[in-house]
Amino acid sequence: MIDVLSLNCWKNEGDLATRLPRIADGLAGLGPHIACLQEVYADTHVDVGRALSAATGLPGFVHPMRTKDRGAGRSTAGLAVLTALPVRRVEALALPSNAEDGGRFAQGVDLDAPFGPLRVLNLHLTHLQRGEGLRAAQMEAALAWARTGWSGPILVAGDLNAAADSRAIAALFGAADLVAPPSLPADAGSLHHRPGWVIDHVVLLQAPGFTIERRLVFQDEEAVSDHAGVHARVAAATNR
Repeated sequence: MIDVLSLNCWKNEGDLATRLPRIADGLAGLGPHIACLQEVYADTHVDVGRALSAATGLPGFVHPMRTKDRGAGRSTAGLAVLTALPVRRVEALALPSNAEDGGRFAQGVDLDAPFGPLRVLNLHLTHLQRGEGLRAAQMEAALAWARTGWSGPILVAGDLNAAADSRAIAALFGAADLVAPPSLPADAGSLHHRPGWVIDHVVLLQAPGFTIERRLVFQDEEAVSDHAGVHARVAAATNR
């Protein structure tokens, strides 16, 4: 069995100096084996990925992306996977983009879980309101990349910026090899102040005989992030 957390760290928005230790405390309290983080901010003075790795004792693998000035000079807001599990390989794939929103990547981390090899796919898809087609293309490219040369379980986590009826969600939740998780409560929302609007997910593919359970954490806690986190438990059915 492994515990997984997916959390959008909200770049440097809000009071980052206050939020950062609270994110670290939240990670420590949940104790995930794997933390998939998005909008992991870094500039010349602050490195959220490195700070969270140091605070939790979990080795961190960070992929910076989307370089721009966010009010403190040149900065990035990338992807990170924190885990103490043995890591075999870390790679990143440039995703389809356009002139309005470029520089997005998928992060892939292959590791040894207690039940065997596991591929982790960490995503943050485009936020563009009119980006339905682009989100779908990003999801399809990321899934094809993750499946290539890999027959074991694939854990997909991240901020998908996609509504329940979107093409991107259909590509993921409509996969024939999806391990169907129990439904979240009807009023659940992973964006604060948006009941029923779940855009953050943790799901499992290519894993017959496994189960996955999910719950939202840090709900309505903008002292942590403007997103709730998704805490998931993955287990081989025979080990339950």
